[in-house]
Amino acid sequence: MCHICGKCSRVCPMQLTPYLEFSDKNQFDNETCIRCSTCVKNYPTGILSLNNEKTSIQIKKVIGALLAPFL
Repeated sequence: MCHICGKCSRVCPMQLTPYLEFSDKNQFDNETCIRCSTCVKNYPTGILSLNNEKTSIQIKKVIGALLAPFL
């Protein structure tokens, strides 16, 4: 559910580009990421988190169900 604004990239101390690297499971799996949460804290809509894959899949399903009437 990324908005591709690039804000996460601009605040990343490791100069990573999370918004370009999400997997099919809605995960950012770059091994260089130090999990500092800077991107999470600075993301304008609050949709980023440092949860595990199982939680991410559940969130994606809920968001998809909520957005279905509008698509």
